[in-house]
Amino acid sequence: MSQVIPEEWVNILASDAFSLIATTDKKVKTKDCLDFGKFPVVDQGQGNVAGYVNDENKVITVDEPLIVFGDHTRTVKWINFSFVPGADGTKILQSKRFIEARLAYHQLCSLEIPDKGYSRHFKFFKELNFAIPPLAEQRVIADKLDELLAQVESTKARLDAIPAILKSFRQSVLAAAVSGKLTEEWRGENTQQSWENTLLGDIIIASANGLSKRSGKVGQDTTILRLADFKNAIRIFGKERQIKLNEKELEKYSLRSGDILVIRVNGSADLAGRFIEYRQNDCSEGFCDHFIRLRLDTEKVLPTYLTFVANEGVGRHYLQSSLSTSAGQNTINQGSVKGLKVPLPSVLEQAEIVRRVEELLAFADSIEQKATAALERVNNLTQSILARAFRGELTADWRAANPELISGENSAEALLAKIAAEREAIKKQPKPKRTAIKNKTGSRMSKQIIKVVDALKEAGEPLSGQQLLAAAGYPSDSDTDQLEQFFLDIRQELIVEKSIVKLERGDDGQDWFTLAQKAAKE
Repeated sequence: MSQVIPEEWVNILASDAFSLIATTDKKVKTKDCLDFGKFPVVDQGQGNVAGYVNDENKVITVDEPLIVFGDHTRTVKWINFSFVPGADGTKILQSKRFIEARLAYHQLCSLEIPDKGYSRHFKFFKELNFAIPPLAEQRVIADKLDELLAQVESTKARLDAIPAILKSFRQSVLAAAVSGKLTEEWRGENTQQSWENTLLGDIIIASANGLSKRSGKVGQDTTILRLADFKNAIRIFGKERQIKLNEKELEKYSLRSGDILVIRVNGSADLAGRFIEYRQNDCSEGFCDHFIRLRLDTEKVLPTYLTFVANEGVGRHYLQSSLSTSAGQNTINQGSVKGLKVPLPSVLEQAEIVRRVEELLAFADSIEQKATAALERVNNLTQSILARAFRGELTADWRAANPELISGENSAEALLAKIAAEREAIKKQPKPKRTAIKNKTGSRMSKQIIKVVDALKEAGEPLSGQQLLAAAGYPSDSDTDQLEQFFLDIRQELIVEKSIVKLERGDDGQDWFTLAQKAAKE
């Protein structure tokens, strides 16, 4: 279904809005990319640069920004530097001369291209509608989008930074908790005894490795906890494994609220040796041999406080350095666990530490939840802004204030029609002799393409459209894109910059152009 657009705009096929840049013999496979090199490789992946190569022959020189479209990934990238294209799926697009390049990029980002997995998507892109506003309005839209989307990205960057800030905050809170700083003032007000350092082995009643068997034929069905039954140290339900245990096994492997489960073995060195507090009061559960169970002397140490000591800072560093590694598994034994040094305040102060830490961590959690929700809204905001832009809503007031720049011969439809008509007229006219034009326009004419206003300044007198084409450095056999560039340059200088004016047509039926200042003097 076509999107409703202002009447001064036109819809064309997306495939008609871009030229496809050839990449024959230039593409580089991912396996051939280097971590460092002379020339960046841009492929269809999420990152802007996939790697580097040193082969200059594969470089696509970028004089004007190009757009990379991922045929498989639907990724869209704005590329304003010379690069080497990645292998399969990297489509390189250049916007046609009747479209402002930034506008083309933003609109391509807004297109709803169906997700077909790792299938090819360029075929769907080519059939989508592409809105073309009048030329003057295109620049206004592009400027507004650059400003608004930059604000969105700035906000997004600040929100993205919040989790790292909160992580640092949590670590600081826990460090203050186990060093005594968090309750320093409280101690002074409550006349508490000084802290002492003790070994974990001196403040536990018992320790044991978990159940090693994986099945049982006799006894009571009992849930045997594995690491999969916890998420962020919180007990989760739904994937439990049950094994029949006899009375002796039930007594040996049963868990009580307040027990500590230490991860005895795991493939991740970040997980091995971590402490989990078991908090269930209404369950009859055991634990597998991937855990060590610690039963604490709660008259000396509170389980939650002990997890603060063991899972952060000095305590965590000691436990991690005590791991042994074999066959990809990281293991810690009971002896090492019992050797953990515990800074130990009174149980009353431990309770105050736990209260304060949980309050501060809950505050951090609430901020993170709000930041996550805000980030989701900001991520949706980009598409909302783009949708409004390409419905004409961002420039409704501008159109009302500038009707002469969007209607009649300045409408998008007139722009496309004029480009097509003038292109045909150029094709039908005889090719000029370049030596005749040189006498009027100077020696730069055939060396490089320059702006039409500069060509008129060099000529020093009015030029016909055909003469101006040559004076600006365009070849006599200019292709479609070059002609479109020429006519858009004329339109820019006539309508927007108002640096040149169009004179009455000559006897040959051609438009003639001169500098605006010269016309005013005459």
